[in-house]
Amino acid sequence: VSEQPLSASCSCRSRRIIGQFDLEPNRVMDIVLNCFEQQPRSLSSMVLLTRFKPAYIVYVLGVKFFQ
Repeated sequence: VSEQPLSASCSCRSRRIIGQFDLEPNRVMDIVLNCFEQQPRSLSSMVLLTRFKPAYIVYVLGVKFFQ
């Protein structure tokens, strides 16, 4: 089973949920990073991470390391 259509669907649904519930982007990124940590080969997590600006990813990772 190809992950390509699944990752696109996951990305679309995630954006809808973020907008519908007015979620904080940094918290969403933290959750996506946690998912990526648990399943590093998941294409869905990779696709979601590409939606964020690299500087924000670095910031959230820095916060995670210093907690």
